[in-house]
Amino acid sequence: QRLQRCRHGCQSTAPPRATHYLDEFDACARTQSCASQVGCASRFEAPAGSFAASRDDPRASRCVRHVAPQTTRPRWQQSLSEPGSASFRAAMAPRQRRAAPKTTQTTAAPTGESSRVGASATGDATPPRAHLRRLALITLVVAGPYAFSVAHAWLRLQSRFAGPRGHVRPTDARRLLVIGTQGSGTTETARRLATLGLEIAHESADAEWQFARDGTVSWAHGLRVLPRPPSQGALLEAVKKLCGRRHKSMGFHPAMYAYAPDCSYRSHWDKCWARTCALRVDGEWGCALNGTCPTPFAATLVQARHPLAIVESLAVKFCETLDVAPDPEFALFAEAFFGPSFDGGAEADASDWATSSSCVEVVSWYVVRYYEAAVAAVDAAVAGVYRVEESTPCSLAVRAGFLDTHG
Repeated sequence: QRLQRCRHGCQSTAPPRATHYLDEFDACARTQSCASQVGCASRFEAPAGSFAASRDDPRASRCVRHVAPQTTRPRWQQSLSEPGSASFRAAMAPRQRRAAPKTTQTTAAPTGESSRVGASATGDATPPRAHLRRLALITLVVAGPYAFSVAHAWLRLQSRFAGPRGHVRPTDARRLLVIGTQGSGTTETARRLATLGLEIAHESADAEWQFARDGTVSWAHGLRVLPRPPSQGALLEAVKKLCGRRHKSMGFHPAMYAYAPDCSYRSHWDKCWARTCALRVDGEWGCALNGTCPTPFAATLVQARHPLAIVESLAVKFCETLDVAPDPEFALFAEAFFGPSFDGGAEADASDWATSSSCVEVVSWYVVRYYEAAVAAVDAAVAGVYRVEESTPCSLAVRAGFLDTHG
């Protein structure tokens, strides 16, 4: 009866201009008179196999869009090519039945295949536009804060709105550099100086994308006051130890010294960072002693703390227990900085740093050798040494000369 009604509707409304069966099929579909493609397909009978051979005809595609918009093209082609299949019967269901929610009970399918087809036909798929909205929301939530921070840093540090300090490039002079070993309180010093309104960064001299235009507080910049290795071969060996791979536990990275536009900051370590590390270490090592530092600082101060407090802090970070060898990366850095022996004497057959069975001994010698080099550089490259327990941020600002420039 449904086919008869559809045929009657097509006969009464189809325009007489169509001569080809596909033209008639298209015209019938455009009248919106048939509940499905059954009426049009049965009304305009085509030669056997000719309709299936003409499935790619654009007019047939239009008819599908007009007659059964909820049926995708692959399922429509399957239903027409296999009239006796379960998918054909499911596609021929009324439009209201196909659009019903999933909870609506329909006649039980005789086979597992028809049940799956019926579920797919009556399923309520999420519209593509909803997926796009979700994707846009996720992108905004994930990438929004990063984009905002990058835009804020560019406006404040590099654009014409950079303020009185202006755009500070890697070779431009800064006011203050504070050096001291890990555990000497460099993090707290950087934070306290920032409360005065100064742009002081911790462990970074990159003023292109970080607020370090006034100065830096860093243990890694103590490399400037260390004497260079005695030979070029020893220097290359030390650079290889420092730059052969990423040293996460030491917090060492070549980006600490300056911005590296050629390397990707999305990668923690790769060949580009290894090359940049070798160049930066070679340029920084002992540069304050001969005045060749790539990033000059007007004043360099050495921050000292009670030695036992520094040793205790380093032992907590790098020693599992007091009577075992220290963290391998810590021993590697100590050997690269100061040579294989603790006291800097003649070349040893084996590294004292790596073979020592006392972690406390290793970190104690490290503190001694670091501050010996820093104190030896006073007058030549260092403006002075201060004890962090007896200093205030204002006293450091006065010694660095900030009152002369900021008022």
